[in-house]
Amino acid sequence: MVNAFLKPWPIKGPDFINRHRVMTRINAVFPGRLLGVGNPEPGSSLAFCRAFSPVPELAKLNRAPHVGRGWAAFVAATEDAGQGVLSEACRSVVGDVIATWDGTDPQMGTQWRDDVVAILPPRDRPGAAFALTCALASYRVDQPLIDAVRAVHPSDAALVSIAAWASGHAVRRIAAWL
Repeated sequence: MVNAFLKPWPIKGPDFINRHRVMTRINAVFPGRLLGVGNPEPGSSLAFCRAFSPVPELAKLNRAPHVGRGWAAFVAATEDAGQGVLSEACRSVVGDVIATWDGTDPQMGTQWRDDVVAILPPRDRPGAAFALTCALASYRVDQPLIDAVRAVHPSDAALVSIAAWASGHAVRRIAAWL
């Protein structure tokens, strides 16, 4: 999702500053103190998540219960996000493509996604194209694609929800390979 939303910084600081052990310590400790976070208990944030079911693709994480439950909560949250914005037909079509994805980079251009979304009603196509791009080639998200989605789903929340849903499905697909 970082590729989909963040633009590259025009100015980059020297790498040695970020690798210096003092900066590492500051970067690790300061945000927690700033936010007032002391010594959190593993799994304590799961109290803020709705009930969720285990995710078969992430079963390997069950040996680390808090991690496995955290990822299951993530998957449940992304499913909720997608259901709130994308139609059932859109989620089905995009989900089927992600479920058969072999990890390779899609071909150049947009024909690979345009062919898939062509079977959907016109209103669903921008969201489906955005979801497919976020899941399979997030670095290809560009302003015209975002503008097309915003024509149908104008809010930032809708845009992030679509990207979250797509990334949740991509995570599940990749986890199945591990």
